[in-house]
Amino acid sequence: MNLKTFCTGLALSGLGVLCLGTQADAYSFTFLGTTDAGNGKTDYRFGFVTAANEVIKAGQSLIASGFEDISSLSFADPVNGAGTLYADSVFAIIGGGISNGNKTATFTTKSDISSSNGVIRYQSFVVTAMGVPTGQVDVTFDGNNIGAVAVPEPLTLLGAITAVGFGAAFKRRSLKSVSVE
Repeated sequence: MNLKTFCTGLALSGLGVLCLGTQADAYSFTFLGTTDAGNGKTDYRFGFVTAANEVIKAGQSLIASGFEDISSLSFADPVNGAGTLYADSVFAIIGGGISNGNKTATFTTKSDISSSNGVIRYQSFVVTAMGVPTGQVDVTFDGNNIGAVAVPEPLTLLGAITAVGFGAAFKRRSLKSVSVE
């Protein structure tokens, strides 16, 4: 391999990373938490944010997949965060928005939004599902993969809290036994 080939390869790799970084910064989809929806169902809340100067056109789709058994989709009040807030009037749930054997949620934009100064955030996207996601939810917006969003299972959270409680109790017991001796 000569120096010219090496430099060309390095330059192309750098451009590829730069292109991926730019797209990744344009949108973010984050897990905001869960609440019990009753009857064994859980509400999974997500937030969607766009970078400054992003344009959203009517008819674009925000698709989240990886759930077990979606029973409904809705919008909720936003969680506090930076950026200008746009209400859910920008997005719609068309035809129920649930597909792929109740594993995929689709929210569709119904109006054009152009961000000229600063970050834009939207009301929370709520997916009510029986069971739990596969550990992550894969998200695309207008065909561009935003990436996987880690979603902890409710039982995992309960197990972690229980383990911390037992650890604290055993530590207290251990300290008592040391001070008694």
